[in-house]
Amino acid sequence: MKSKLYNRIALIFAALLMLTFSITAQTTINIKVSEADDDVEEFVGVYETNPDGFMDIGSSDLELCTQNENNQQAVGVIFRNVQIPVGATVTNAYVQFTCDDNDNVEGPLSIDIHGFKEANTSAPFTADLFGVTSRPATTATVNWQCPVWEVVDERGPLEATPDIKSIIQEIIGISGWASGNNLGVKFTNSETLKIHREAEAFEDNNGTGAAELFVTFTTGTQVNEIGEKVTNLVYPNPAEGRIIISNSSSERFGYAIYNITGQLVTSRTNLKGSTIEVDLSNLARGTYFVNVTNADKTETQKLILK
Repeated sequence: MKSKLYNRIALIFAALLMLTFSITAQTTINIKVSEADDDVEEFVGVYETNPDGFMDIGSSDLELCTQNENNQQAVGVIFRNVQIPVGATVTNAYVQFTCDDNDNVEGPLSIDIHGFKEANTSAPFTADLFGVTSRPATTATVNWQCPVWEVVDERGPLEATPDIKSIIQEIIGISGWASGNNLGVKFTNSETLKIHREAEAFEDNNGTGAAELFVTFTTGTQVNEIGEKVTNLVYPNPAEGRIIISNSSSERFGYAIYNITGQLVTSRTNLKGSTIEVDLSNLARGTYFVNVTNADKTETQKLILK
């Protein structure tokens, strides 16, 4: 008769066979407005001789969001080359401004923040009317009860938006998003009196005080170590230099490959076909994890490069 100890060891071993673990890497990136025409004001309503929707793309400041009494405006900001991989989970995000003038001391001021619901926001803004408000807005929105900005040139917590991770998460979840795409955010409010916060635009001091996006995100996925394996997702495995990644769906797909520490080493999206060949000859030998995503599901398989 088998001993109780033997049975217990057998149960532990069986549990280990089904062990699933998570590889997660946390990254924080920051991207400043890098071009003069990537932060603009759009007039909401007629202002002096300028028509409704006029794009003020050369202003040295950004009034959030009333220029003069009864002259509202929408502020649009584009951040280029945003390095967030497909499938990342955003844990925190905010936009940092710099105070350009303390001419307004009423507050707090209610400002609504949306993202542009675009997988790759076209940049820069142009003189075409309604260049901010005509772009589709994210479903996610964040209200900013913006405190009074009292110190000119201050760039601190008072001039930072609240957490907008829901907005960023929605944008990177749009079909066609890829690491390195552009991302846009807009600011509006319903105030008609001259109550605003005045932030530096790129044109002021050659961008030193320009708006800056900070995003913290995690990458990685659950991986089946020994038990329930995904078959024929990646082959050959182990591999030498080149692999074939298969797509189990008739839809477009993408892949992301992570090293053992959870760092993204390569990825592509919007691929066609049932298979694609990937050259990994530039990677060191070792263990990697291949994450394949299509319209139906996400699958992951461990890969050994030898």
